[in-house]
Amino acid sequence: MTSRALLCAVLILLLGALNACSGSGMRTVRCTIGEASLTVELAETDVQKSRGLMYRQKLGKNRGMLFPYASEEVRTFWMKNTYVPLSIAFIDDEKEIVHIADMQPRDLDSTSSIRPCQYVLEVNKGWFEDQGIDVGDRVEFEIPDP
Repeated sequence: MTSRALLCAVLILLLGALNACSGSGMRTVRCTIGEASLTVELAETDVQKSRGLMYRQKLGKNRGMLFPYASEEVRTFWMKNTYVPLSIAFIDDEKEIVHIADMQPRDLDSTSSIRPCQYVLEVNKGWFEDQGIDVGDRVEFEIPDP
């Protein structure tokens, strides 16, 4: 291996390590609900959706995770290996909240949307209530092309 190829390999490894240390490496978007706004990570791939917020010890203020899906279906979530108490909003294809539920850390009971939804938004437990957000409110966000 030439010294240039070795240097490139080392730089690639270092960049990967920095990304792993500095965050999830997931894309983020801004969500606005009425007067409230937050930055959310996008769980876009099947692997990202399966992992969600598992193993996190905390979730920053006004932070969350958005799970976009290609179509509306009844969605079911649980808290396996999730250590942060969460509130979850199920959102339809018109970006209207159809159901909000609170979820307890490491609870293996499932929480499902009461109607089909296309998006799911997870935030710190109580965030929706603290912001005065309820069923029927609209969530504004744009998911950029990959």
